[in-house]
Amino acid sequence: MLDPFGSTPVASQLLDCPPPTLLSFRLMKPSSPPPAGNQSHADATDVNSQPVATIRGIPEPEVGLYPFWFWNGDQQEDELIRQLRLVHASGCKGIAIHARRGNRTPYISDRWFSLIRLMCDEARKLGLKIWVYDEDGYPSGNAGWRVQKTDPAYIQQSLQFGYEPSDPENPAFAAFDPVTWEMVDETQLPAGTELLRFRHIRFRYHVDTLNPDVGRCFVSLTHEEYGKRLSGYFSDVIQAFYTDDQCFTLGFGKLPWSESLDEEWTRRYGDDLRPHLVKLLEEVPGCGEFRVRFYDLVQELFLKNFIAQQQEWCEAHGLLYTGHLSYDEGPLRVEIPGYGSSMPYYRLQTIPAIDDFLSVLPSQRYLSEPFTGAISPGVVRECRYAPLMLFKKVASIAHQFANDLISAEVLTALGWGTTPAFADKQMRFEIGMGVNLITPHAFYYTLGRGTLRDCPPSYFFQQPCFPYMGTMFAAWTRMAQVLRRGTYHAPLLLLRNHRLAALQHGGMLAWAFDSESTFEPRTLAAAPDTDAVERVEVHTVLRLHRAHVGFDFGEETVLARDATITPEGHVRIGRMTYSAVMLPPLDDLEPATTVWLEEFQKKGGTVIPHGLLRDLSPDIDLPGEGHEEILVHTRDTADGLEYFLVNVSGRTLHPEIRLESDRDLYDPTADCVVHTGTTLPGNFEFPDGSAFFLLTPGVKTCRIPFGRSVFAVPGEAVAPEFMECRPLRDNLYVAFNTNTLDFVIEDGASVHTLYCEDMDEHPPALDGAPLAIEATAHHPADTCYTGTRLACAPGRHQIKIPEKRDLIALEGDFRVDGKTLRAPASTTCTEGDLAAQGFPCYWGEFEYRYEFSGRFSRIEIDMAAGIAQVSVNGTECGIISGNPFRLDIADACRGGTNQLVIRFANIARNFVTAGHETFGIKGVRLD
Repeated sequence: MLDPFGSTPVASQLLDCPPPTLLSFRLMKPSSPPPAGNQSHADATDVNSQPVATIRGIPEPEVGLYPFWFWNGDQQEDELIRQLRLVHASGCKGIAIHARRGNRTPYISDRWFSLIRLMCDEARKLGLKIWVYDEDGYPSGNAGWRVQKTDPAYIQQSLQFGYEPSDPENPAFAAFDPVTWEMVDETQLPAGTELLRFRHIRFRYHVDTLNPDVGRCFVSLTHEEYGKRLSGYFSDVIQAFYTDDQCFTLGFGKLPWSESLDEEWTRRYGDDLRPHLVKLLEEVPGCGEFRVRFYDLVQELFLKNFIAQQQEWCEAHGLLYTGHLSYDEGPLRVEIPGYGSSMPYYRLQTIPAIDDFLSVLPSQRYLSEPFTGAISPGVVRECRYAPLMLFKKVASIAHQFANDLISAEVLTALGWGTTPAFADKQMRFEIGMGVNLITPHAFYYTLGRGTLRDCPPSYFFQQPCFPYMGTMFAAWTRMAQVLRRGTYHAPLLLLRNHRLAALQHGGMLAWAFDSESTFEPRTLAAAPDTDAVERVEVHTVLRLHRAHVGFDFGEETVLARDATITPEGHVRIGRMTYSAVMLPPLDDLEPATTVWLEEFQKKGGTVIPHGLLRDLSPDIDLPGEGHEEILVHTRDTADGLEYFLVNVSGRTLHPEIRLESDRDLYDPTADCVVHTGTTLPGNFEFPDGSAFFLLTPGVKTCRIPFGRSVFAVPGEAVAPEFMECRPLRDNLYVAFNTNTLDFVIEDGASVHTLYCEDMDEHPPALDGAPLAIEATAHHPADTCYTGTRLACAPGRHQIKIPEKRDLIALEGDFRVDGKTLRAPASTTCTEGDLAAQGFPCYWGEFEYRYEFSGRFSRIEIDMAAGIAQVSVNGTECGIISGNPFRLDIADACRGGTNQLVIRFANIARNFVTAGHETFGIKGVRLD
């Protein structure tokens, strides 16, 4: 058991059995919540025609996409308007304007606000909302370094630590004897005496987030400047302020410090903070209680002095306050010294928000793998992240206090190889976890001047397949809209320990990050096994998801502040009602929590030891092999339970479902009901990455026969006759990250255009002679890639640019073979890898033509790295972007010969990185 004034929590047997408890709670099967126990947000049949709802008196945003729009170049009016219209055409609800690396418009300048005003006017015409990203770059709080320049005292402070020889001439901020653990006067000791030394440092890249004057300064320099110039757009067009990477201190392996912290500690506890600092690192008497008090106070000051000032200003001006913490993915060794606990931060926001960075599993098997693997060097060392914990913590606060609204920065820094299929499956999972305000990271204004390396990819017009991505965005939006019906079904409240900070010893700080720290506590053998405690909680969360038991988290502090016990023996927190409480992994409960649980039990409440699931009932009866890897999101509605299911197993499943009353099987991708009943059709299959709803009959009215749906087991497959495949743009040959492009042109091949950045400033040379610039249109991938006419005879050539460029590209009629540009083939391309057929750097679309005889219900396409648009007999049938790569074509087919045309658009990877990776259609089947 954790000694609250000592050092060590029990870690033995944590992985094998529930820990001992302070009380002997009786074990009961949780009762069902009252029918009207959870306040419904919307039970209307038409989720698109709900009355305007509010949150904290502010109109709610429409669920859907609000991408980051990286202003990372020399923003020009016409181009901004063009891009904003593309945003609107893609189906986004709004855009978050984000000053970013490469921005050449002075931040918070007259020019900056002039462009923002222009965007607001255009957004008003289009019906889009503007979200203001509150910083120049990240993290938020600096106002583009203006806060630090206002007063050097506002610069971030922190404490570095380590066992070092004493230096009487330059004494440390605090020093301790490594035997007695007493604070010593370093100036009175011989030089070279080994001490545990704390050095006070200032870190100019961030600010003191515990100082209330800093919070006021940031708001004055940022929010109030927007208010002075653009308040006429507030609420109407400008809807929210988005804050990013908030934390106690920026930088790794340090302890937070501030004069505000020191003064408040003395005022509150009556003693000096410095003599206690050793307790943050070593297992010495009283360290557990001190750590809890220290991190509680740091978090309190951070939230009150820095975050709340921003939140209060926004809400007072009718604006939503959202955005995420730095490293909100956890784990505990990162969470505690970084921001204490994420849930109080979420509670303070108008709309709680997260970032999925570091929490995306390459396998996407989120109900099989509880942790991410090792993170690449240069980010975070020895940390594995638990995606389910990230989503579940923010969703719990959203369910309880934020009308189920969750903002998430998504698909973050996944690289230029990210395919639509991967993004589509990832978003189905995240939407199933509750995300409904979707902020893709990011839409780039430009890829120029190195910005294509800034946490790529761009999901904007730089992608050849972007014109077709609106169909995928629309499906995500539909899923999020339907999941606003009713209220999340959660009979169980999973309690979280308040005193987890007691586990945060010095070794956890030093190990957490790729810092220069080599610190190792001298009392490491007595230190708590924080990872073991966390593994227990993470595995319990995984098991609850695999068992399809709805639950929310509740921190101990929430019980005292927000929870009530109903006469029926239920827990009421905000909008949610729970019929059972599961204890946390450790039994070091606060005394007030123990009293609260005893009262809950007296009124008939159910208390369950941590990890004991045997008496919990699943939300849905879902037998069948692999059913544990189906994500289930259950909703309480006025018409009973409804369900959203996502297959994240990595394989096709054949689940069975038994319901008490009829439900419509609704496919959100096709936007059609495909079956009604209490069970699934006998020929039902659940392809990996696909999703469906079980809704009250009549919620959705469009219907198609089940055999035409993506969920019907395929019949005998027929391959249509392949006719031809041809590119719809000329080919490209690209060199990446160089100033030299060598190539050989064969007879029959031709080159007509050279694309490169800044050719007017740095004119290229062809074969050693200056190249006369004859400007042509820029490449459609980006205005930064300006073009000039180029004529080269057959033979060996070299283009040289004075300075290295990310991309040098030739366009013409040729096929690429190494550095040789060969004559176009006399035959068309074939099915298979188009990169291997001479198009390794291609950007654009290919058109495939087929013929087939007779009527068919569906098409299935085996394809890689792109999106396909399907037409039959001139009738557009739809878009295929991800699993199961199937589409209903029945209405377009006719007796006799049918013409099938597929336009396949690839992703930008091979163009912007000279990647030569596989893309194209491998095969087509009809059934």
